[in-house]
Amino acid sequence: MDSTLSLKIKPQFIAYSGIEYDGIRLHKIQEIFYDFEKLPLISVITAPTGTGKSFAFPLPLVQHSGLSKLKGMIISPTNALIQNMKVDFQTTFPDIKTEILNAKRLDELGANGKYERWHAILKIIDETDLVITNPDLLNYALMGGYFIQGKVTQRQWTDILEKIHYFVIDEYHLYDEEQIANILSWLHISNILFPKEHSKFIFASATPEPGLQEYFQNKKIYFTSFKEEIAEYGRKIHDTLDIKFIKGLEIHEFMVNEKLLIYDFALKKKKILVLFDSLVQLHRVENIIRNTFNDLNIEVDSGYETRSAIKPDLKNAQIILGTNKLEVGVNLHVDVCFMLPGRYFRNFVQRLGRIARGDRFGNIYIFVNKIKPLKKEFLENENLNYYEFIEKAGNVYKDKKFYTDKIPSFMGCTFYVMQKNISDFTLWDILKNKLAPEGLAKSFHSFFIQINTGIKKLDEINKKKGYGYSSDLEKWKLWWNYFLDTFKYFRGGSINCKVIDLERGSKIIREYSLEWILKNKIIEDIKEKNGEKIYFVHGLKDDRSELAQIVNSLPVPGISNNILFYEERYKLKGAYLKRLYEVQQFYEPRKDEFGIQCLKIINLLEKIKPVFNEKRLNVEEIISDFNII
Repeated sequence: MDSTLSLKIKPQFIAYSGIEYDGIRLHKIQEIFYDFEKLPLISVITAPTGTGKSFAFPLPLVQHSGLSKLKGMIISPTNALIQNMKVDFQTTFPDIKTEILNAKRLDELGANGKYERWHAILKIIDETDLVITNPDLLNYALMGGYFIQGKVTQRQWTDILEKIHYFVIDEYHLYDEEQIANILSWLHISNILFPKEHSKFIFASATPEPGLQEYFQNKKIYFTSFKEEIAEYGRKIHDTLDIKFIKGLEIHEFMVNEKLLIYDFALKKKKILVLFDSLVQLHRVENIIRNTFNDLNIEVDSGYETRSAIKPDLKNAQIILGTNKLEVGVNLHVDVCFMLPGRYFRNFVQRLGRIARGDRFGNIYIFVNKIKPLKKEFLENENLNYYEFIEKAGNVYKDKKFYTDKIPSFMGCTFYVMQKNISDFTLWDILKNKLAPEGLAKSFHSFFIQINTGIKKLDEINKKKGYGYSSDLEKWKLWWNYFLDTFKYFRGGSINCKVIDLERGSKIIREYSLEWILKNKIIEDIKEKNGEKIYFVHGLKDDRSELAQIVNSLPVPGISNNILFYEERYKLKGAYLKRLYEVQQFYEPRKDEFGIQCLKIINLLEKIKPVFNEKRLNVEEIISDFNII
């Protein structure tokens, strides 16, 4: 058929090394971790999914005990993967004390306020050999999120960098230029403040981001790259994978049409994973799939269930419905997958890695809009090894562009925010004297210093002029703090709301993105309980709502409106400059000293336009046809 293409990926093996640990034969990547002393300060590790990459992460601790005992930290992108690693490590490495560090764990410890949470974080690090955390909490801590102004005796965020001997940045390919800049800033400052400790940074992924290595090469930063090669013999990480590309059908249409095929898989105890690109896609067809296969155990894990009492029983599910949340990390033990290729090539590769891990045969059905580009790369029934398949697929599916030239600008901003939130004068002075960013990093670090100095100058003018500008001054100060706060959030912030989805349990309260709910769901009612609104929703809207946001980090200190309209979201730098122009128009006619100083600040704000992106939006309220939140 012209609308399909079938091929196979051969069984995949990785070679063993000559080293064993506790009766387990290690392979190349695991051997590298085991011989920790030989690791350079920066390593970039590439190992296909299923090769036991995560198993390697605690190995440095095995070789170091007693007085020379190490501490490690794994930074993982999802809480599901964090939990999975902890369970695995406690079984495989019982002598290594492993602890999770995330918001849920801090809640369990009863650490509620800023001060209490910060001390709970440090206590976990002090008492633990291997900490597994997410980048959001770590970034918030290292950017001074737990810093309490005026509390000079408090322990600094620098304690984290001082105590941890190695950081593993797992699945680093998921991060954008700003997020990589944050991590590289931690690395750089760690080496400045604690040169004797030499904390090592290990970037690990099954889907490498070439931009990171390109950045290191361009900046002449020494690093070592390790790649787990495919071997003829060794440990099998998957058996044959039967691949079928299908054009012209939706996933659910194929499953309904091929009902007997689905039941045959179920009869053979082959677990099925169905991967959609978005939650909206999943919600549109979930009931169709459930009704068609109502005698099979179907579970959903999409992120919509995460903050609720729902705990999907993925272990006993026969069909799992999910979104890109399930692309990374956790082994779902599935043999069959019906999937969309994903937005970017990296999504495509990650999804392949979920299927038939270990000594298992897999069936993968990929639903595409175009088949011709695939037929130009692949022959019908072609039999390829894994890397051959990936190379050819990479010619069809393009990856997200990674712009290495953006990294220095964001590093300059990060340096400023980290430095600003140190109360220990000795540490602050070391950074002041030894932090010497170059190029754009230096420029943006300097711009932030100048903006802060400019706002202090407004304060001096206000005092000198008898406090006649107090109202404007407070607005400038407030805006600057809101703007700086946005750098504390690794993946950006969002407003969540309580939701009861009437189609998915009338008594189950979920917590999910308010913007997504207002944009996509039909709102039946809104009720208030204990001062919180609960949204009763069902179905999906035919037309998605266009929402506006009240954003307190837009540069409009009380002069222009801070409403960001829906269409402006796609042209944020233009929206930023528009607000600056409005503020400029307000102060330009004023010839007093305060107004002239405001114009100088506006000139500096124009220069930092490149870092104004969606993460700079500190959303205070969302405006829709329904309500203002």
